[in-house]
Amino acid sequence: MTAANLKLSNQATLLTRQEGDLAAQSKQLRRIAELAHVDPSKSAKDIADQVARLLTPPVIQVGAEKSFYIPNEPCVVIVEPPKNANETTNLFLPSDPTSGLKIDVRVVQRTVLDSPIRHITIHGNGREINGYPVAYMLTPGGALSFVFDGTQWSSGGNP
Repeated sequence: MTAANLKLSNQATLLTRQEGDLAAQSKQLRRIAELAHVDPSKSAKDIADQVARLLTPPVIQVGAEKSFYIPNEPCVVIVEPPKNANETTNLFLPSDPTSGLKIDVRVVQRTVLDSPIRHITIHGNGREINGYPVAYMLTPGGALSFVFDGTQWSSGGNP
């Protein structure tokens, strides 16, 4: 076998392996689509895009409002703290969450001089949070994650 033929043979072998890898990846992606209830007849790119949207929670930005009701879906809530130290922003977790629902709450730190007494109160909305009806965030730049276990919300992070 000449060097040119050997090179072509190696390239053909490599292409065959790549096609096999692509076929395996395509099969795996279609299985993921079925599990995520995405139409498996779509192209691999469409399936990947739809699954990525399902796996990436939406980001909700909340201004320095008095009250905000968090939707009943996994999400990241970015909150601007109240502008005045004597004000409180109230966030309400979903009242009818499904078990395993996760919500992340993050507080924007406007300046280094932000006072930690700018309150953000997270209400369990009829469900307890670590055994209490509310949780407090007092730290600018703080973050908490809330996960519903079927009975109550559990939280952890840097309040």
